[in-house]
Amino acid sequence: MALDSTYREDPVTNHGISPGDQYRADAQVEYKILPLYMPEEGLPKLLVLSIESNYVHDGRDRVSGLVFANSGGNTLKQDAILEVSTLHWQIGMGAQVPVMQDLAGVGRMKQRSGFFVFRILPCRTHVAPRQMMTCTRFVLIAVLFIRHAAVCAEVPSAGLKITRAVAALNGVFSPRGFFNITVRLYQLDGVDAAKYDLKKSQITLDFKPGITVTPERIQDVMAGAGYKPGPVHIQLLAPNEVFETGPGWVKIKHPQSKNRVVRWFQLNF
Repeated sequence: MALDSTYREDPVTNHGISPGDQYRADAQVEYKILPLYMPEEGLPKLLVLSIESNYVHDGRDRVSGLVFANSGGNTLKQDAILEVSTLHWQIGMGAQVPVMQDLAGVGRMKQRSGFFVFRILPCRTHVAPRQMMTCTRFVLIAVLFIRHAAVCAEVPSAGLKITRAVAALNGVFSPRGFFNITVRLYQLDGVDAAKYDLKKSQITLDFKPGITVTPERIQDVMAGAGYKPGPVHIQLLAPNEVFETGPGWVKIKHPQSKNRVVRWFQLNF
């Protein structure tokens, strides 16, 4: 549940003009429909119903020091949104109904019911079949070459430890919250994989062998995503003690571009 209320005062200018004061009050309630029972580990797909109410009171406008008759009033709108979300995409649909429109004056235009659909999905480029075959071969060769080079370059020494950080999060109850954190994890040098546990509101980070990190650095990244971080526990594990195959584990990408659009594509592809 979320509640919000604001008041804006618009005093009359030296020319006697004012758009009128405004008071807004918003309330939102979300109800998780699926899954019925949250798994102990991992980040499941969520089906959520969101109900939102928006109330607005507009004061009378003033023109040349006089009150404008066709201005001001009270409106109350009711929204219902049904959405499915995962770590990297979200799709939903909703409707808005004007419950109350008490508008002062005559000839004022009133809003009718509306329906809307929104989505946040990665876009993929369509390629002709022959071009796709050539591109696939090229990509496979490039991936094999890069993977071979990475394996040759990053064979860890037997004496190097892997740093694992387990961080508690306050206020992360949806895949969107974890996504906001994921797009900032590249700021941590050497972070290799992450595990998301929605029920525990917890994130586990594994770093490359030999890389160390402080709890304060991880908390700074969480705070930068707009969430209040909880305690962070650091562990040093041998490579044979690290398993990243359970539910909720994802590999973390490290985009190099400074362009936000290019960086977004590098994070999602």
